[in-house]
Amino acid sequence: MPANIEQLLTGELYSVDLTATAAEVVSLMRHKRISCVPVVDDAGIAVGIMTERDVMRLIHRSMDMNQTVATVMSHPVRTASSDTSIFDAYELLKRGEIRHLVVTRHGLAAGVLTHSDLMRAVGMFELLQRKSASDIMLSSVARIASDDLVQEVIALMVEREVTSVVITHERRPVGIITERDIPVVLERVDHLHTLTAADVMSSPVQMVQLNTSAYEAAEKLRRNHIRQLVVIDHDGCMAGIITQSSLLMAFDARYVEHMRNQLQLAQERLSQGVLLTNIMNSAIDTAIMALDCEMMIVIANPAAAAMFSSESDMFIGLKWQQAMEQARFTAPEPSVIVGEIADHGTCKHMITSSGEDKRSIEITVSAIWEKDEKLGYLLLARDITERLNREQERDARMQQLRTLSGALDAAGEGIMITDPQGVIQYVNPALCLQSGYAADELVGQTPARFKSGRQEAAFYTAMWQRISSGHIWEGKLVDRRKNGDMYHVLMSIAPVFDESGSISNYVGIQQDMTDHAMLEEQLRQSQKMESIGTLVGGIAHDFNNMLAGMTGNLYLARTMLGTHPAVSRLAVVEELGFRAAKMIQQLLTFARKDSIQMKPVRLTSFLQEVLDLNRLAIPESIPFYSSIIERELIVLGDETQLQQVVINLLTNAHDAVSGQQSPLITLRLDEYIPDAAFRSRHPSPDESVFARLTVADNGCGIPEEKLGKIFDPFYTTKEVGKGTGLGLSMVYGAVQSHRGIIEVESGEGRGAHFHIYLPLLGEEVRLQLDEEPCGVVNGHGEMILLVDDEASVRETGQAVLENLNYQVLTAVDGEQAVEIFAANPAAIDLVILDLVMPRLGGWAAASRIKSIRADIPVLLATGYDREDALKQNTLDEGAVVIGKPYQVSELSRILRELLYQP
Repeated sequence: MPANIEQLLTGELYSVDLTATAAEVVSLMRHKRISCVPVVDDAGIAVGIMTERDVMRLIHRSMDMNQTVATVMSHPVRTASSDTSIFDAYELLKRGEIRHLVVTRHGLAAGVLTHSDLMRAVGMFELLQRKSASDIMLSSVARIASDDLVQEVIALMVEREVTSVVITHERRPVGIITERDIPVVLERVDHLHTLTAADVMSSPVQMVQLNTSAYEAAEKLRRNHIRQLVVIDHDGCMAGIITQSSLLMAFDARYVEHMRNQLQLAQERLSQGVLLTNIMNSAIDTAIMALDCEMMIVIANPAAAAMFSSESDMFIGLKWQQAMEQARFTAPEPSVIVGEIADHGTCKHMITSSGEDKRSIEITVSAIWEKDEKLGYLLLARDITERLNREQERDARMQQLRTLSGALDAAGEGIMITDPQGVIQYVNPALCLQSGYAADELVGQTPARFKSGRQEAAFYTAMWQRISSGHIWEGKLVDRRKNGDMYHVLMSIAPVFDESGSISNYVGIQQDMTDHAMLEEQLRQSQKMESIGTLVGGIAHDFNNMLAGMTGNLYLARTMLGTHPAVSRLAVVEELGFRAAKMIQQLLTFARKDSIQMKPVRLTSFLQEVLDLNRLAIPESIPFYSSIIERELIVLGDETQLQQVVINLLTNAHDAVSGQQSPLITLRLDEYIPDAAFRSRHPSPDESVFARLTVADNGCGIPEEKLGKIFDPFYTTKEVGKGTGLGLSMVYGAVQSHRGIIEVESGEGRGAHFHIYLPLLGEEVRLQLDEEPCGVVNGHGEMILLVDDEASVRETGQAVLENLNYQVLTAVDGEQAVEIFAANPAAIDLVILDLVMPRLGGWAAASRIKSIRADIPVLLATGYDREDALKQNTLDEGAVVIGKPYQVSELSRILRELLYQP
């Protein structure tokens, strides 16, 4: 049992100064789950206290929560010095009928003592086990109904000075409101006049029966961290309430005085021995504790305090097991210790603490006798952590020596060991595999063998200065293999010290990062494409909406003018509009990095569009000539990859001719029938005819010995910082995915010719593409609901549809469209929806419209990328999406197909 209240203080003291507001104190009480906050002056002296009851009083009186605590706190405050005995503190709380006692140390606030603190400290269990809940409960309980207003509840608690009220229904408890619930009410104080008890009560209620022992009731309060417990009779009706205050009142004066005398007697009897006292005060490193017969600590030496991380007098009055548990040791049961002492005269155990900082101690316990009377026990404890650690370290070192050689040889990373001068003494198989050198070619040499020229001399100087000064160096660099290839590595070099503290060796560990560097570059490229796609997508939406309005009006103007000479001019403007739309679509295609989508591609037209889009990639100062076959060549391909092939080849050519006096770049597309020489070079392809794309320049050319490496990832002939080494590898991969062939003709100073051969599709595919229907198909008076948030697009679309002999209803967004359709679903034959609208977008509106009438045809229009739009489809059935701006002839055919689909 603790001797004074200093030993009961746990945790941090939360206090405020006189300038704090009541609202700040309430917030602190709510977040820290504390029942009171002391108020201190500038010197740290307690001048007042704010309790949950004070908060309740403020709410009841509708006082301003922004006023300082100096005006609303309870004062003067009851205090007690930290050396006050727990029994005197008990008397202060009981006589003063208070629930909080501010503890001071040297006159300054150090903590707060509550009823629950005293109950944990006083030896109350024997007394409580002899009492029942009915003996200690308060029978007078404030009861309310669940629909009573919180304002009335607070008024009742203030007037009757109670800490809680119980909500009952037909005399049975259904909830409880305590002072702790009141700070939470402040969050809803704006509508306090409508708040009922049911809104804030705690439910279900913790309850016990009348015949439950007081000890069980106290344990239930402790386990559930609550301060009130409702007592019910055998019918489940409320009989009373148990609080921490009522538990404390269960101790009569005779019991408290008896406990005070027992503690004093134990201290006196076990401190009589002069020799024991001298030992306790000595500076030995063995922990010594004297225990009474109940295993309660009466005396402890400084070594015990150091071993168990506390102050010596903090042990006094604690059970030995409690002291062990506080230091995270699992102590043997007292019955085990007593039994071993009875059998062997002494008890020895080794125990280990839990947690990250594990410690091991060896304890020896023996009995203390005076004549034939056992006074208690003497416990000796020695910290054996270091001894066990040394033994474990010795075993670990032996195991390390047995496995080190095997681990080095089996490691996946390259490992190199050098002497202090940097001469290689050992390399493992992984480093030999990375570099291409054999071990005997490296041992005795220096790491300069791997120099690539990509790092400057200052780089290696800084590296050597760091490791030679005893520090670890980590970084990335480019090394050279035995065959001359460059490769990226992530390296760590650490010095190894001998017993005298001098550097005896260096250990270098390196990881081949070639694949990682490739992934990083691909990620950067992907992020760049994603950024371009986001930018282009936003521009495309607005631009295509404007083009839709423009091309629609041009069509209407041409229709109204008939044979007027200006019609041809309008047709040219309309064609330019659609060409602009195609350029936007090419940008979207280039920025989209999704899976390969192979389909028949009109390569002749496609290549012309790519050149129109990317002509700015080549400056006007460099002559550029193109020769594209007039006949349409059709291949099976992915437009995104084909576009990237052309762009990479043109970029490569541009870099090659930079600095030339008469630069020239040419691009040619023609039909190619393989000859015998071609088939001897490439025997695998069975195709009889190819589309041949050639990009040529008169630049610096590629040395013959490097031609075989130009398609390798990260291989580049450009100077440092001018190339990633990925452009031609991407071209090669794209050609391979198209089942094509790539050839290079070049030599140093002779420019370069890149030839790409793609298999042509058969004539039947050409005929299918040529047979695509054309011309305008008029309607037969069907009713179409046109939905678009852009007024110009909506008005132009209505005029075009009416020109096509359709009746038209319009809506400005998806919400209005659903309302119009729901009003008369049978009268509408088809719905055209813009995909992106501010109120209910196209997909969502289509889903709701189809839930009204499942067979209604729906056409969605978008100014964004059509492929991306299809991925967002939320309809169960297939959807038709058309991109803006659209040809009137294409729109008319789609409408006919949707209206007359089987």
